[in-house]
Amino acid sequence: MGVELLRTEQEIRQVFGAFPKIDAIFLTHSHWDHIGNIDLYPEAGLILSKQAYAQAVAEGSAQVRERLEKTGAPISLVAKKECFYDIFHYEVIGGHTPDSAVIYFDNGRDTYCITGDECYVCDNMACNIPIGICCCGEKNERFIQETHSRGVIPLPFHDAAILEQYDRLTENIVRIF
Repeated sequence: MGVELLRTEQEIRQVFGAFPKIDAIFLTHSHWDHIGNIDLYPEAGLILSKQAYAQAVAEGSAQVRERLEKTGAPISLVAKKECFYDIFHYEVIGGHTPDSAVIYFDNGRDTYCITGDECYVCDNMACNIPIGICCCGEKNERFIQETHSRGVIPLPFHDAAILEQYDRLTENIVRIF
């Protein structure tokens, strides 16, 4: 598709001095650009929807299937909603894909949402505009409307403007708060 996943290991070391231990990876859905590098972190637990797990095992790359099926790290499969680490609220939406999910968290003042592909760019939420590519437009539209009305701050994966809106630490890493 002409797109390569970013390799940010060196930038992570630049920010933290060493590669930090990663406890868990939240996966928003099973598309290759969101799940393709999980084999690089074999010790990290995985958090994903039940549907995303089934989809990735059925159709994922050999590396992804091996990571999902043969790892000793814990895998948490979410049916609808679940809270992790007392801060991250994982919710299956099912608008973009049947298995798509988002992650809400707050800093005591603002609520943020890691949107996966339920929101491609910040303007989707800011202007209350559903995405154009989805399996269930009603679910995506409901997600956009509800998060918009609550004033949730979107953190979409495909909006490079995020890199300009927050404190940039390296070329591809920003500090949200």
